Amino acid sequence: MDQTVSEHLTITQSVTVQLVRHHDNLLSKAEELYAAGEYALAVIVAHTASEVATDRWLTAAMRSQLRPPLSEAVLDLIWNCNINNKNILRLYEGLTGTKLPADIVDRFRAFADVRNHTVHTGHPPNEAQAKAAVTIARDVVKHLDASVALSV
Repeated sequence: MDQTVSEHLTITQSVTVQLVRHHDNLLSKAEELYAAGEYALAVIVAHTASEVATDRWLTAAMRSQLRPPLSEAVLDLIWNCNINNKNILRLYEGLTGTKLPADIVDRFRAFADVRNHTVHTGHPPNEAQAKAAVTIARDVVKHLDASVALSV
């Protein structure tokens, strides 16, 4: 079926486009690393995925509720975009009108401690810690995805 998209582009076949977000790729990689027994890397990549998702959510929420250049100025002040940062939690509450569930915050803090210990001492996490890291990272992403609808 031919469909003209613009004056200069005509699509003559069906095209399927699958958009995969960067943090989803990172979560998938963390799960692969966990399954392969690479627990330290799984923890680090899972943490990165949660930070990327938090940054994406925060950027969308700020831009929807604050006009530039204020939204950009506030975003420039943020150097650590994870929910272990009390200022990120305060921004979350201010932008959504709700608190991030305490169980997510508590589990993320424990996860951040494991990640920091792994990164800064080189001591690898055990299997249970790596599994918990991947699980809480996925839970953070799911919760933030649901929150985007509330804030934007």
